[in-house]
Amino acid sequence: MDINELVLPKAALDAIDNGAWVPAGDSAPDVRFKVIGFMSEEAQKYTKNKQAALRTANKGKPLDSDQELEVIKQALADVCLKDWEGITQNGEAVPYSKELAKEWIMSRAGDKFTSLVLLAVKKLDNNANAYVEEVSKNS
Repeated sequence: MDINELVLPKAALDAIDNGAWVPAGDSAPDVRFKVIGFMSEEAQKYTKNKQAALRTANKGKPLDSDQELEVIKQALADVCLKDWEGITQNGEAVPYSKELAKEWIMSRAGDKFTSLVLLAVKKLDNNANAYVEEVSKNS
């Protein structure tokens, strides 16, 4: 097994920390998200701070599953999602907006959108080497 599959090289960590364009997948073939990974320093710090604040509010008790989901969604909206391409409404492009992303991600109505963003973040975390190779091919 190649060590780059077990220990990420600097270029892969840079992609996770600085972001990469990731296709949304077969269910939304024209959509791409610019995301950073959950493994990024920014997302790790954000998540730890949110979890600590909730544990304090819980008087030291562990977070329940609803609170954990809330932290994940907040991290997706506030930190991980940086931009999108291919999102339209009535045939018109919808420009990226952090506020709109948060509205969609935090609402139950946006569950499918949230799943696509989460999948993109996980793809980047799990396949950072592939995204580095793709960027270097296109340079």
